[in-house]
Amino acid sequence: MLKVSGLNVSYGDVQVLFDINLEIHEGEFISIVGANAAGKSTLLRSISGLLKRTSGSIEFQGKQLVGKPPYEVVESGIVHIPEGRHVFPLLSVRENLEVGAYTCRKSRKDLRQSLKGLYELFPQLYHHSDQLAGSLSGGEQQLLAIARGLMARPTLLAVDEPSLGLAPMLVKRTFQILEHINKKNVAILLSEQNVFNALNMSDRAYVIENGRIVLTGAGKDLLTDEHLKKAYLGI
Repeated sequence: MLKVSGLNVSYGDVQVLFDINLEIHEGEFISIVGANAAGKSTLLRSISGLLKRTSGSIEFQGKQLVGKPPYEVVESGIVHIPEGRHVFPLLSVRENLEVGAYTCRKSRKDLRQSLKGLYELFPQLYHHSDQLAGSLSGGEQQLLAIARGLMARPTLLAVDEPSLGLAPMLVKRTFQILEHINKKNVAILLSEQNVFNALNMSDRAYVIENGRIVLTGAGKDLLTDEHLKKAYLGI
């Protein structure tokens, strides 16, 4: 579904990603785990077209994404939920969701059906549908960011640090939502510092250190890897 080959990315003269190779198949739940500033967010931003690569290839369903603007990446089926939520604070919850459907060119009937489905998945958003997004709690804003992304009907949802700054109960709820989405045959690419939760849920995972993939394997198998336990789980 997604194939990243030999990806190198720099900020000015500083290289931050080195020869990244990554694959995602249909319906998979894939995690990228690593410490802060390891390159996780940069990788997701490169895939979604927000950053230009220095070299390398990014293919999605057999088509090259390199050089395409972000809106065309969204239209191809990849939706990126950025770190920090980035909802539109002065728009209502409903208006934020409608913005998410922009690239789909939906009829009003389709839009109502999509909203109905999302409100069933996120009932708290239904109760706040006329409330300004900026007045929601951090957890509610995270759910809104995910719901807004789903309005574009992605086949691959790239989610960056969804647990950041959330209380443990909200972290659990967020991961349950992602698992539910994945069971609807939407592939998930998760960038996450919460290594235990991410690996427990993942079909496969990539461990990134200093901009390089240093380890890959089945999620639950990596939980028992000695290097990973020492570096990220404190064991």
